[in-house]
Amino acid sequence: MVAVLIVVLVLLGLLIVGIYWRNARHAAARRAIDLGLVSAAAEDDIKEFAHELAELRDAPAIGMLSAGTQREYDSARESLDAAATLLAKASGPAEIRRVTECLERGRYSVMCVRARLSGKQLPARRPPCFFNPQHGPSAGDVDWAPPGSQPRPLPACADDALHVAVGAPPDIRTVLVGTGTLSVEYWRAGSAFAGYVTGYFGAYAAGGALPGLLTAVMDGANGDPSVSPGTARGNG
Repeated sequence: MVAVLIVVLVLLGLLIVGIYWRNARHAAARRAIDLGLVSAAAEDDIKEFAHELAELRDAPAIGMLSAGTQREYDSARESLDAAATLLAKASGPAEIRRVTECLERGRYSVMCVRARLSGKQLPARRPPCFFNPQHGPSAGDVDWAPPGSQPRPLPACADDALHVAVGAPPDIRTVLVGTGTLSVEYWRAGSAFAGYVTGYFGAYAAGGALPGLLTAVMDGANGDPSVSPGTARGNG
């Protein structure tokens, strides 16, 4: 009887160990997939910013920069380089936060360069456009909500603010989720994109700079990413 009990306990232990390692393998595989998806989104953002910097570099006035403008331009280039380096070193989805932090800083520097070149005052530091952080710093707030939700003030670039004002859909950033075949709004992309979202908007959480935004975004980033394919939009 004792021998039978020992055999049962051994088998039970082996079963528990087997389940543990199976779950660990599945979790590691899921993390690898998530890292690939969020890294692809961040890489798209880096390429878009690099293109923006290239256009600025080719502007006629770029060869006659004042010291202050040159510092802003150099800061933007350094932010781009840092984002690319951090992306290459990222070992988990949460580390993408540092990538998008660099991109957020860099895009503000670009806005400052453009302001200086055109003789305008330096812009206030504002959150990125909620609809698509690739659009850079927002120009103001608009009241907006997806279908079925209550409108809330959200930072928007000038183009998206105009779209909302005339009842047109804003240009929304979408990303791939799951197995990489479903496209959803980035704020609905699940926990893998929490770092991606926070890197862009986290610095504005304190002091009420994001009225109702960060909670809404992070609730989405930590929620269930499953949506009907019919609700997915094209990439912004």
